[in-house]
Amino acid sequence: MIKLLIAVLTSSNLLALKESIKSIENQKNTKIKYQLVIIVNTLNDSYYEEVKSNIKKKYKIIRTKSNGYPGKGHNSVLEFFKEEKNNKNNYYMLIDGDDFLYPYCLKKLEKYINYNPDILFLPWNDILSKDYQDTTLSYPINDKCYLNYNNFLINNTMHDTWINEKISPFINPIYNCNTPCRLFVLSKKGLNLNLYYDENLKLYDDFHVALQLLENTIINEKINIYGIYDSDLFLYNRLNNNSATTHFFSGDSKNEKEEMFFRQSIYNKFLAIRDWNLNKFKFLRADPDSEFPINDKIKFCKKLIENLGIEPIKIKKDNFLLFKKYAINNNNKEMLDLYNSDL
Repeated sequence: MIKLLIAVLTSSNLLALKESIKSIENQKNTKIKYQLVIIVNTLNDSYYEEVKSNIKKKYKIIRTKSNGYPGKGHNSVLEFFKEEKNNKNNYYMLIDGDDFLYPYCLKKLEKYINYNPDILFLPWNDILSKDYQDTTLSYPINDKCYLNYNNFLINNTMHDTWINEKISPFINPIYNCNTPCRLFVLSKKGLNLNLYYDENLKLYDDFHVALQLLENTIINEKINIYGIYDSDLFLYNRLNNNSATTHFFSGDSKNEKEEMFFRQSIYNKFLAIRDWNLNKFKFLRADPDSEFPINDKIKFCKKLIENLGIEPIKIKKDNFLLFKKYAINNNNKEMLDLYNSDL
């Protein structure tokens, strides 16, 4: 039996935290037995009290030491997992408290765990954003944001796009790079890698983890590290005004400081991957299924957005010709009907 410990990490935004927890509680048709814990990593004493007052269910709520940067919080979750290694859970998942699991995430996770992974990571995922993206099928959600929808690109084209966009941090400034993968699930053995988020970086704290995963893929044959070609697992939220991304891009000296701390963190490290070959990663690609079609995904996002209290923005309807073109070219009636009904 798969027993999964899920840690939801939060530093602000109670509304998003409640929806994140709800997305885990509402998982469908899964045999995975999960335990949920809330990790509050914040400098705000009142937020910690707010979480304790509002999360009524009997979830363990733990406060960890914060320096105001996301890496400190992520590391505190990994340390908590290590402390729990001797319990009955055999897998561990970290999710930020303003992000969400899609309804069949845990059910789909079962087939990936059949490959006995020590690490599962996501090379890409769907994104809620106020910005339109022309490299994915962006779709309007209640005139309040876009769902940047990656499902149609789960093929070699998406892989090539990923390779081209995730440029080397060894020859490019870190602020021009994009973290190549998101740590998603670890086994007990995976915890022994001692993965580490950089606690000095405002935005790129997870790049250090990505570098560790790539290097271990190459030099550590005893560890099973897989990326997952599946955009129906996880939904990343870029709508949170208190997020690390928002704070980073609102700063004045973000580039210079971030670059300086990153260069210090990798000095004389990761020497086996300086050629930056992401094709060294191994991937699991499942057959597509019909349990969570695009209509259901849009409904999920519309309900979520209303619960988050997001303010309306100006949506440019002409931007969705790519969505319509894809639906026509692939004879996808469901997507075409969705386009015609909404737009």
